[in-house]
Amino acid sequence: MLPKYYTFSGETLSISGWAKKLGLTKQAIHQRLKKHSIEVALKRTTRGRHTYNGETLTVKEWASRLGISPCALYAMLKDYSIGNIISGNMKKRKRHRRPRRSGMTLTYNGKSLTVKELANKLGVRDQELYRKLKDHSLDDIISGIKKRNLRRRYNKAREAHGIY
Repeated sequence: MLPKYYTFSGETLSISGWAKKLGLTKQAIHQRLKKHSIEVALKRTTRGRHTYNGETLTVKEWASRLGISPCALYAMLKDYSIGNIISGNMKKRKRHRRPRRSGMTLTYNGKSLTVKELANKLGVRDQELYRKLKDHSLDDIISGIKKRNLRRRYNKAREAHGIY
């Protein structure tokens, strides 16, 4: 059986030819072609690759060149660019962090509780409670959570008694 050829950017190659050109396995090319068009499947990705002085390599390849383990390089890349690591200029990149949530307190049943404490008391995740507080009042949120919990208990009881 003759190999199937694919044309992309004016170049026609077989699957194995494209795999060699892109530095991928034939299986990776097949998987890409199952999910995407030829343009998307054969587009060279730079994910997992880092460029310095016009040379693009994987973390494993850069680590080998630098004489360090890939794990050590991954750890350094969290704080520094590949260029800074290679040149020895370990100037930290700015990292965008999610702002910390303040110790917001809410009053529930006459007690002042933080959002985290209230979430634990209601049996929900604190992220869910923060998200709901953006759009709803505390009373609406609590009544909704209580209704949901009652509905769950009711459904569990029905299942336990074989009522569907």
